[in-house]
Amino acid sequence: GGNSGGGPQGGSGAASAAVAPGAPTLPLVAGRAGPRWRTLHRLSRHRSGMLGLAGLVMIALVALAGPRFLRYDPTAVDVLQKLQPPSAAHWLGTDYLGRDLLSRTVDGAHRSLGTAVIVGGVVMVISVGFGALAGVAGGSADAAIMRVVDVLLGLPGLVLALALVGTLGPSLGTLMLAL
Repeated sequence: GGNSGGGPQGGSGAASAAVAPGAPTLPLVAGRAGPRWRTLHRLSRHRSGMLGLAGLVMIALVALAGPRFLRYDPTAVDVLQKLQPPSAAHWLGTDYLGRDLLSRTVDGAHRSLGTAVIVGGVVMVISVGFGALAGVAGGSADAAIMRVVDVLLGLPGLVLALALVGTLGPSLGTLMLAL
């Protein structure tokens, strides 16, 4: 008949009728129509969004690979070079002990990113484990796990972190436990 493809018998569906002629569209690939892909598509249409995303990717790459390319040890003290302004030798200058600030910044970003990945992974494993246990066991096990979670959520995070640091002492392990 006279159907031009816009209805259910035409085979192309209602999606093609909603798109203006000449408008850019995403190809409909299986699994890519979810909210994550829609968000990325909307982000790709904004110059400031793409600039921000590029900046985040660059910071992550510097944090991951940067320590391998540093010229100076971030902890090396050189009092003869203290408080130097930015220069060709020290791009961000030096601190009051003569340590290179660029090296210290990149090293700090590397350690922070590593800590965040480890803490996120451990929290995910523990959370999925307890969630699966509560879901499978149900009943009193579920109620007990929920009461522990309620107590933890009722405590302010900063107070709990300070209590852990005060009890266990300042260290990277204590920080990871507190997070």
